[in-house]
Amino acid sequence: MCGVLGFYNVSEITLKLLRGLSYLQRRGFDSTGICVNGEMFKVVGKVDDLKKEVPREKYEIFGSGIGHVRYSTSGTNLQRDAQPLYKSEIKSLKPRIVLAHNGEVLNLDEIKNKYPNYGFSTECDLEGILAILYSNLNSDENEDIYFAIKKVMEEVKGAYSVVGMVNDKMIAFRDPKGIRPLVRTKNAFASESLPLEELLDEEVYDVNPGSLIILSENGEREYQIFNDTHYHCGFEYNYFAHQNSKINGISVMESRERIGKVLSKYIKPNTRQIIVPIPHTPIPIADSISNITGIPKASIVSKETKERIFQKSENDRRNSWIYYTISDSYVGKVDEIILVDDSIVRGTNMKGIIKKIRKKYGDVKITVLSGFPKVIGPCPFGIDMKTKNELIGFNKSDGEIAKEIGADEVHYISVEEYKEAIGINLCMGCTTGNYPGIDDNEIERMEKRRIMERKVIK
Repeated sequence: MCGVLGFYNVSEITLKLLRGLSYLQRRGFDSTGICVNGEMFKVVGKVDDLKKEVPREKYEIFGSGIGHVRYSTSGTNLQRDAQPLYKSEIKSLKPRIVLAHNGEVLNLDEIKNKYPNYGFSTECDLEGILAILYSNLNSDENEDIYFAIKKVMEEVKGAYSVVGMVNDKMIAFRDPKGIRPLVRTKNAFASESLPLEELLDEEVYDVNPGSLIILSENGEREYQIFNDTHYHCGFEYNYFAHQNSKINGISVMESRERIGKVLSKYIKPNTRQIIVPIPHTPIPIADSISNITGIPKASIVSKETKERIFQKSENDRRNSWIYYTISDSYVGKVDEIILVDDSIVRGTNMKGIIKKIRKKYGDVKITVLSGFPKVIGPCPFGIDMKTKNELIGFNKSDGEIAKEIGADEVHYISVEEYKEAIGINLCMGCTTGNYPGIDDNEIERMEKRRIMERKVIK
């Protein structure tokens, strides 16, 4: 899961990209990059690290550019795999291409075999898209771009939302199933609405799945290349997207409030309970439960880092409990602590938090509510939960999960309840084992590939 951003022919282009990426930082912390008027700046690190590398005189120039924050779900954390990626050959008449994407290309090896003369130089899966586009593009004419992107959509397996430049034209396209989000204004694109709403005074709306948009000096051209059944990523609404964003026409905040309404049925209110959100994403869910049940919300769990634990490296996740502190302000005043989280994926985070709570609150009853259904399988579409064995929900009952993390009870929202709370057709493959357009053999290959990549990252 990453964040992409693009602005076409705007003032203060560099400043807008850096500010916009700050709003998307929650989507990726591994690397950050921008390409402004053809000039590239990339770092292994966050937006604040990139700001140190960009000359101040670049901030207020006019022009076009794209940006990216990366959460590594394939490839490595090396700078060579940081985005945007570009392709340009001095002796070639082909146009210069720069791309950034959110998603995951599953058949990268297949693409490498099909395009042996391309000259792959990274392990980033985006290079699969870049190779197909570059190899099938002979000019920057709109019709040529259309046919090359059509080839991309025909040959790539996986999920992707892409922004890029072909010479001086800006392009944006989204996979036909619409798994990864992409929104736009008249002359800008982003993974979610918040950065565009904050930086531009323009209407924000969704890019249609299976479509290509080209912006140029001659105006806009949109092509609806494929029409397919849409499967929007369910994990966007409970976790990845900012609560103030809208994606696929759905308010993230309102979605989380509806999730809380469903979860409230698991609680029998009394006078000695508190509802405790695990900072910070599930706060709207906890607020909703509190409003419905009348049980007070208490912030006894604090997180001492802005980074998201789920996106940290495997080694850091093992000791995730060190990032949390527990207040003793309710010791002796409550009989039950109701912990609310956006999801329970690996369980290491929740297990460490409960252990800390037990240290201060003793044998108080601890109930855990999950704002996402039980995760039983990996994600092949751009979230780094790639192997079944790392998932606490794989082959375990709710009671077994509760015992493992140290809780008295664990309750999940069901798949059907979750889909109803969001209100659109979703990809819920990680909770059902049924993935749109992907078979079991592809899942198995993905698991093996990610295990090898993690060894390289270590």
